[in-house]
Amino acid sequence: MSYRGKTTTLALFLAALTVLAPIQGSLVNVYSVNYDRATELLKAAKAYLNWYIDLGPSECPSIITSNERSMRVKTWEGVEHEIAARGRNPDSCRGDNPAAALFDEIAFVQPAFWYQFA
Repeated sequence: MSYRGKTTTLALFLAALTVLAPIQGSLVNVYSVNYDRATELLKAAKAYLNWYIDLGPSECPSIITSNERSMRVKTWEGVEHEIAARGRNPDSCRGDNPAAALFDEIAFVQPAFWYQFA
């Protein structure tokens, strides 16, 4: 049995959510202790998605746009949504309105970050 770390498990979860979610628009923002960590998690999720797409199942998602900061995915049911990587800076996250938020290294996020969600 192989074991996966927390970040790898989050990336697998994010990839699965991206394939299966019925939500149109801003689906998930990935927050972490810094922007680089958030983009690493997004990059890992993209790698799992590309692996799945390369398997070639008949009902397969497609990545419409992809860059370091975000990706737009179209599910096999035709739903389009966006996943974005964000840093922990509260000022840079103002106005975020995703359906869900994923927090990597949550124990290291400063208390001031949470005030924007109150």
